[in-house]
This record gives sequence, C-alpha cells and structure tokens, in this order.
Amino acid sequence: MDSIAFRNVPHQIRRGVDICEISINGQVVATIYPDQDNPKSIKIVSAHFAGEVTHGNQFPEGVKMHTGEGMALPIPSIHISFDPRKYSITPDGIERQE
Repeated sequence: MDSIAFRNVPHQIRRGVDICEISINGQVVATIYPDQDNPKSIKIVSAHFAGEVTHGNQFPEGVKMHTGEGMALPIPSIHISFDPRKYSITPDGIERQE
C-alpha cells in the first residue's frame, strides 16, 4: 500500500509563507500554498496529476470534482490521483517518461 504524507515547509521564494508538500512513498508529488493573486484561495501544483494534462481549463482525468450528492457528508470535494513518474518540462508542456 502506498504511503501518502503531508509536510509543512517554508516556501523557497516567498518569505513567511509555508507550503504543504504531498508525498507518495517519500517522493514529493504536489504542493499546496496560498494563492497570492486571489485572496482566500490556494493553489495545488503538480506535474504528477494522473491522466493527460491539456491546455485550457480542462482537468486531467486524475482530478475529479464531486458535488457532494450521495455522499455521507453532502459537501463538495475534489479527488486527485497522482502518477509519480519522472518528467521533463518542455515548451509544449510536461512530458512524462514511461
């Protein structure tokens, strides 16, 4: 079974701001931090979202929004799956290695 962990660390660029690292089996797959451009909001940043990453406003298949209908607590939620493969960033986006 994979081990998912969360760790608060200082932001490497923005002083006084903490981020939350999300790791799977010891490998950081995403970070969460305050969005400085939008008050009362956060960013979740990852090159490891499962599924194809497309340009525009579409989520990759590993990111699902649920309205809360039919859930034990009828609260909206976002479910995110990660695919922690090696990757490189190119002018066209993210290229994942097999």
